[in-house]
Amino acid sequence: MKNLATAKGIILSLILLASSLLLIHSLRPDLQKWKRQLLAVTGLLGLPYVAMDLCWRLYIGIIRSWPTAAFYFAWHLLGGISIAMLLSIVLPKRVVLGIASISSVALTLFALIHYLPRHLGGAIHFSSFGVGLFIGASVSSVSQWFNEGRAASQNGSVASQSPE
Repeated sequence: MKNLATAKGIILSLILLASSLLLIHSLRPDLQKWKRQLLAVTGLLGLPYVAMDLCWRLYIGIIRSWPTAAFYFAWHLLGGISIAMLLSIVLPKRVVLGIASISSVALTLFALIHYLPRHLGGAIHFSSFGVGLFIGASVSSVSQWFNEGRAASQNGSVASQSPE
C-alpha cells in the first residue's frame, strides 16, 4: 500500500466536501427542479471520482494491463463529466458546450499526436477527460433545453386558456 501525498489528500478532501455540499444543496425546495437534479447528479458523480482516485493512488498506481487502462479511462471520464456539469451550473449552456466541444477535440488530438506512440496512460488521460467534458456538457445542456421547452409549452398553454 502506498502513501497519499498531503496535497493530493487535501484536494480529494475538498472534492469530497464539495460533492457532499452539492448533494445537500440539491435538497433546497426553492431551486428549480432541473437545477436540483443537476446539483444532485454532479454531487453523486464526485463521490465515486474520489473513491476511484483513492483506489488508484493507494492500490493500483500504474497501468499494467488493459483492465487497469479501462479503470483509468473510466476514472478520468467521470472526472470530465462532473467538471462539465459543475461548470454548467455556473456558466450559460452555450459557453459550456463551446468549451467542452473545443476541449474534447483538442485534448483528443493532443493525446493522439503527443502521447500515443510512447505512453498509453497520457493518451488515455487526456482523451477520456476531453470526452467526459463533452458528455457532461451535453447532458446538462440537454436537460436545460428540455426544461426550457416544458416551461415555454406550459406558459403557452396557460396563456391560451386564460380569458383576456
